[in-house]
Amino acid sequence: MCPDTRVLRVSKVFQWYQKDFGSRDEMIDFIMRYRVDEAEQTYLHMARSYIKLQYLSYDWELNHIGVHANEASPAPEMV
Repeated sequence: MCPDTRVLRVSKVFQWYQKDFGSRDEMIDFIMRYRVDEAEQTYLHMARSYIKLQYLSYDWELNHIGVHANEASPAPEMV
């Protein structure tokens, strides 16, 4: 989330499965449930009508990480 631009960058999965996640506000509600930082949760709640969603490109290589039991999965990156 970038407060200066009011852009919330989310996975392309949210766009592909928009029907499952519901309206834009319902998507923001879903995302808020998983934000650990209370300040971010508060900001999302208060600025929800101004927030634009930006869908990130999907990294198809993620589908192959840790496919085999003996492969180590790299730690996820924070964006």
